[in-house]
Amino acid sequence: MMRNKLLSLICIILVMIMILSLYKIINWYLDNERTNKLSNEINDIVKITKVSGGEIVGKPAKKDDPFSDLINMNLSNVDFTKLKEMNSDSVAFIEVNGTKVSYPVVKTTDNDFYLYHSFDKSYNQSGWIFMDYRNNIQNIDDNTIIYAHGRLDGSMFGSLRDILTNDWHTKKENYVVNLSTEKFNSMWQIFSVYKTTPNYDYLKIDTNENFLNDIMKKSIFNFNTLVSKDDKIITLSTCYDKKYRLVLHAKLIKIEKR
Repeated sequence: MMRNKLLSLICIILVMIMILSLYKIINWYLDNERTNKLSNEINDIVKITKVSGGEIVGKPAKKDDPFSDLINMNLSNVDFTKLKEMNSDSVAFIEVNGTKVSYPVVKTTDNDFYLYHSFDKSYNQSGWIFMDYRNNIQNIDDNTIIYAHGRLDGSMFGSLRDILTNDWHTKKENYVVNLSTEKFNSMWQIFSVYKTTPNYDYLKIDTNENFLNDIMKKSIFNFNTLVSKDDKIITLSTCYDKKYRLVLHAKLIKIEKR
């Protein structure tokens, strides 16, 4: 009798686990669908043009530094009119060469809201790409930090995983992050990519020589460049899996005021 009750209880627990798992899978799928639909709507209304020119920042750090080739590439110029109408929190538009990253960046008064809210501010576990609330978009800080979930379907910062798993790093033209704001268009040269446990020691707005040397040494690839205390950097942070974060750092190499 007791054995039958125990078996019944185990069956009930297993059924509940299956129902919960199915619920999570359905929600994950629906969140992805809503995110992709919104992304397509944004792509339809946002006008992005490639523009030449801009002020060069810095100089090649090494003989094989791809800096000289990268600065000849065009900047991205984004019309923010429609984006601001859709969401007044829009502060930038980011593109990472060789990945699917091409999204507006939002910023609010904390680093929590857009973890679980989409660009239209509806609840969504996909979240959105957002800038650290401590950063000042009007004046470029030492370290501008941008976060997003690393979704398994490749949305948000999910495609940054490709940097580690394919031939992305063998193509120098991929070493570019374009960031457009209402005040400036800018180009950033990638100098470090690595996985780390979520200790958040890389999330400092103000940098120094020791900090910069440390994040350079962590890189799993050699990008043939250096970074100094005079450089402005940008940091992209996303989840790689439950244990690790994937981090990308780039330095400012070209900027054009709008």
